[in-house]
Amino acid sequence: MVQDIVRNRVVPIVLGITYGVTLRILLATDIDIFSGLVSFSFFAFVPFAIGFIVVYIDSNVHHRSGLHLFFAPWITIVAFLLTTMILLLEGSICALIVSPGFLILAGIGGLTAGWLRTKEEIRSSTLSIVLLLPVVLSPIEAQLPVSPKIETRIDSVVIDADAKTIWRNITNVEQIDESELTFGITRMLGVPRPLEARMDGSSDARVRYTKWEKGVSFQERIVDWNENESMYWEFEFPPGSVPPGVLDDHVAIGGAFFDLVGGGYTLTPTTNGRIELALTTSYRVSARPKLYALFWANLVMGDFHGMILELVADRSELEMTTADPSLSGRPRFIAARSVKRK
Repeated sequence: MVQDIVRNRVVPIVLGITYGVTLRILLATDIDIFSGLVSFSFFAFVPFAIGFIVVYIDSNVHHRSGLHLFFAPWITIVAFLLTTMILLLEGSICALIVSPGFLILAGIGGLTAGWLRTKEEIRSSTLSIVLLLPVVLSPIEAQLPVSPKIETRIDSVVIDADAKTIWRNITNVEQIDESELTFGITRMLGVPRPLEARMDGSSDARVRYTKWEKGVSFQERIVDWNENESMYWEFEFPPGSVPPGVLDDHVAIGGAFFDLVGGGYTLTPTTNGRIELALTTSYRVSARPKLYALFWANLVMGDFHGMILELVADRSELEMTTADPSLSGRPRFIAARSVKRK
């Protein structure tokens, strides 16, 4: 009984963690032949291989259900990701972002191993081939070009306030209390929250200086300005804007895999006397597992947009209802959410 538990539970977890950490260190080295960590070879085949290991060496695999084969590797994946954080190989943001994909791919690896075990006895050659897939495919992937993808996310909300009030709340954002911000995926991941923004400069050279917590500060250089109607900017991140360690290297702003390009606000009057405020942000994604990276970038950006739009709406409507209490209580709604790709 104890031997079965050790063989079918403990050993697979230990082997899976050891394999994952070894590949994490190997593919992150500066050896030019490898495609690195932010690659399809690592993202897809390492968790697949971990799931394969867990199920393939299970002596009772023939009696396991499909659900067991799929979910059995999940404990090992979680343990592997926790180990990388404990060893300071990965930060919490990256670990949380990759975890859904890792769990699904490990489950597929478990199902594949279970299917093969019903067709054959344990063969070391089969297991060896699966374990070597990331190492063999990584140099091939390294030869393929990486094409950056620029996406533009647009979200909007309808606000019970006039254009001047809203404009005042987007050009200069006073100190933001944590209680004013909604809790979503952005804050769950540990992304620093915004603290304030201050507009400075003349009409020919306006710059909005933005501060986030954990010492993050950057500039939004205004490139188009139509008072009470719209403004657009280009992001600028001078050296030291994001202190080391605040964001994981693989999701760092201005890094090899992600960057903020530009953004802006547009105010549009509605037929019922309200204002539709739209927030736009363009960003670059250069990761090799592109679809997965784009999904997360869009998810986080949409959540961040919603947080900021709600903040502006709350502050603007508070100003208006203070001046005219009859406006209090009118429902707010999200007018549009869209993604533009190019």
